[in-house]
Amino acid sequence: MKPDIIFRHSRLILGVWLVLALAGGGLFLARFDLNNSVGVWFPKDDPALAEYERVLETFGPWEWSLLLLEISDPGDKAVQDQIAALAGRLEELPSIRQVLDPAEVAALNVSAARAVPSTNSRGYVPLLLETANQIHRGDGFRAEMLKEIDREVVSCKGIDSHSVVGTSVINVGLNRSAKRDMLLFFNLVFVLLIAISWMLLRSWRDMLVLLGVATCAVMMTMGLVAITGHQFNILTIMMPTVLIALSVANLVHLVHAFHHYRVTGMTASEAAHRAVREVRLPALGTTLTTVIGFLSLSVSDMPPVRQLALFSAAGIILAWMGTLAVAPVLLARVWEGRTDWPTPARARHVFLNAWSNRLPGIGRLLLIALVVSLPVLAGLHRLEANTNYVDFFRSGSRVRQAYEQVDRAGMAQSTVDVVVRSRRPLEDDELDPFLDAVEKLRGVRAVLARDRVRDLKGFVADNGRAVRVVLFSEFLGNDAVGALVRRIEDHGAELLPRHTEVRVTGSPVLWERMDVSIVRTQRNSLLLVALGTFVLLAVLFRNLRLAAIGWLCSALPVGLILGLMGWLGVPVTLATVLIAGIALGLAVDDTVHFVIAFRRRLAVGSDRSTAVRESLVTVGERMIVTSLILAGGFSVMAFSDFMPTASFGMFTALTILIALVADLTLLPGMLGAEPIRVFRLSTKPNTRVRGSHQVSGSLRGYVTRSDSRNR
Repeated sequence: MKPDIIFRHSRLILGVWLVLALAGGGLFLARFDLNNSVGVWFPKDDPALAEYERVLETFGPWEWSLLLLEISDPGDKAVQDQIAALAGRLEELPSIRQVLDPAEVAALNVSAARAVPSTNSRGYVPLLLETANQIHRGDGFRAEMLKEIDREVVSCKGIDSHSVVGTSVINVGLNRSAKRDMLLFFNLVFVLLIAISWMLLRSWRDMLVLLGVATCAVMMTMGLVAITGHQFNILTIMMPTVLIALSVANLVHLVHAFHHYRVTGMTASEAAHRAVREVRLPALGTTLTTVIGFLSLSVSDMPPVRQLALFSAAGIILAWMGTLAVAPVLLARVWEGRTDWPTPARARHVFLNAWSNRLPGIGRLLLIALVVSLPVLAGLHRLEANTNYVDFFRSGSRVRQAYEQVDRAGMAQSTVDVVVRSRRPLEDDELDPFLDAVEKLRGVRAVLARDRVRDLKGFVADNGRAVRVVLFSEFLGNDAVGALVRRIEDHGAELLPRHTEVRVTGSPVLWERMDVSIVRTQRNSLLLVALGTFVLLAVLFRNLRLAAIGWLCSALPVGLILGLMGWLGVPVTLATVLIAGIALGLAVDDTVHFVIAFRRRLAVGSDRSTAVRESLVTVGERMIVTSLILAGGFSVMAFSDFMPTASFGMFTALTILIALVADLTLLPGMLGAEPIRVFRLSTKPNTRVRGSHQVSGSLRGYVTRSDSRNR
């Protein structure tokens, strides 16, 4: 983007930017909708999803949930009558098709023989509810259904507490967490950015430019999501937080360059003009690396991950356009005619000056890096995927408490649908051996099939040629679900007639398949972002050895974080799978700024050691500021009730800080290593480098001097 064009059409650019931002914000507010239903997480042509949809179409869009009542006196006849009446009222609700009362549940052996007896004469009474199951609907019908259940239970006397478990509960919990995260994250990151911007920049003018441009870019992106008809979910709701933090990074470099030129005596317009020339190449490089990081996730077969990747990439490009086209105009306007400038953070300058003169030798740096890294990297072999939705919710949350109470009672927490299809109507005696076998499988608490309690709806279809069996089990991890599915299929092949086929489906089976998608996403995104960032660095630096140095310094922090996750037992989930691709793209950003500054100093005649020291003092400060802002922005996600989101925020923030340490130690050490010929570059002055500048011999002032042509 040419600065002359920007300042020539500044009013038009500001007007268009503001209109687009307001339109985007309006569209977002008008069309905002959350959808965390099961169907959202799978492509439409997914075979497992298609099988589940076929079952729901055949037997009706319903699923089974457990309502657990806790009463102080199980033998009280009045309380028993209240519960019987409650079952009848629940069955009349439009979102519930049928209810099995405590006697019918006991006949299924769901809890009667396996329940954990209470030691304080309190009792648990279970009801089984067949509730509406619209796997693609994202409206609030599930939340309304749970409210109706709560209302009916609370109206009964003698019931001390109750819990509901099932897929609907998980979905409502995800929606609640997403709404809470959206409001909490955006407000927290905004307050945090104001605080950090003020502490680091010490200027309300610069702070308003940063937050104004970043916020407008976010509003445009969210409007783009809304206008394309996409719904938000637990992943894409993180976009405002992620984008406002990422948008500030290049803006900080621009603001610092702007003030570096102002102190040389330039007017605000001249300083803004020169600042754009200086940062446009590294800003383009960092934008492309971050975009590559997000786009590497677009290969995922999970639609929410793809949506987050594509729209975040679009938002980052919008922020880059705002940085080079809008921010310079605003800086020139708010600082025009003023002779003061922000108070520099002298502690950072003193530290960087001292550090630049005391860099350890490359041999010592590499030894320290190996000693620290190898034990942590060994944790990579312990990293594994696990989609356990109950563990995803923070301890003390409503969902977690409900499942923990049901678990203490020793009752079923999950359901699996088994469908037996035949070329002719199935007789009961043909199914009984199979039902007896699956009831004995590990983790299964009961089997619900036709005629086991009463003539239930939705268990026989197609004139008896399709029979549905519902297995009630404890809440199983995905490995256990996969093993259970295989055992059921084996029993079907062994015990059922040859003219039948057995298909196992349900929400737990779909979640188990999600682990396969997560592992595939992790592998493919890492490969793509690693290859893409290396190629981009090679193009930017025009030197393969320089690209290798920069890439290794950026990839090491990501490897350390993944290894740390392995040692801590943090699984790769639908949110933490984002860390590798996004973090590597972010880790490269400071590397790009540092290496480009280093090359420019070599081009104007500095030797390698001096170029490293000068780059550390000037660009190093910007790297510290941007890294602190980015780490702070991601760290606010640690307050999420949804643990994968909290882990994503914390580990991404930690990756950024580790990358900063690597860029302030390992990178300058490798670039400045004279004895080891790490790369070869001509040190002749490069007159073709436009906007390059020479740093004064003294590092105390860190102030750049422009050449006479651009004063």
